[in-house]
Amino acid sequence: MDFEDCLKTMAREGGSDLYLTTGAPPSAKFNGELRPLSSDALPPGRTKELANQLMDDQQRREFDEKLEMNLAVSLSGIGLAEYCVRLDLPETRPAPCRRCDWVR
Repeated sequence: MDFEDCLKTMAREGGSDLYLTTGAPPSAKFNGELRPLSSDALPPGRTKELANQLMDDQQRREFDEKLEMNLAVSLSGIGLAEYCVRLDLPETRPAPCRRCDWVR
């Protein structure tokens, strides 16, 4: 599943925040509940690949340093004006991925 497919599913089904984490399927919030958008987990490298499509150079440098980022993203003709996107690369750090609860 690519980024645009995720946003289309969210727009069609009333989703909001998108979570992209290596080792987990892409997930989104629907009525406050987190739900997977696919049964396939994102393999190592795929989250960063998707992230690079969304970020400018400054954001890429910050993401490379912190290994996580929150973005507001919109695509012309797809649902809401903006979607919140949470990116996380837990495979590159020893600590477990922390829980992310942020609200639009």
